[in-house]
Amino acid sequence: MCRIDGSDERASVYCVTTPVARVEHLCGECRRTILVGEPHERHDSVYDGSASTHRVCSHCAVLADWLMRECGGTVVHELIEDIQEHADEYQRGDLGQLAALARNQWMKGPSFRKPYPGIPIPTMPPPLALAQS
Repeated sequence: MCRIDGSDERASVYCVTTPVARVEHLCGECRRTILVGEPHERHDSVYDGSASTHRVCSHCAVLADWLMRECGGTVVHELIEDIQEHADEYQRGDLGQLAALARNQWMKGPSFRKPYPGIPIPTMPPPLALAQS
């Protein structure tokens, strides 16, 4: 199940821009530092009359885009858990590996950030056709 399906609250206003960081920010999903000069997504929204801004690193944005295509959205601060649930439910090792990398803030080693923006994530295969007897 997609986490967005269980969400009872939707934003009344929602806008996504892709700025280049002028100061460091934390990704609202993996908590990795978005460095100065790094492109990222800025999500501005209004829920129940309260405005908020949520920044997402370009690595996590790839996962959010996949969930947007597959489920129609994602729940703020629950991206990694949602990807892991999809990996488990659909037995998708590729998604499980991406969830693990995101939990590790996309770090392969102590000072190496794995370049994941723009990685292709395969879409769900079509359902198997039932054999006619």
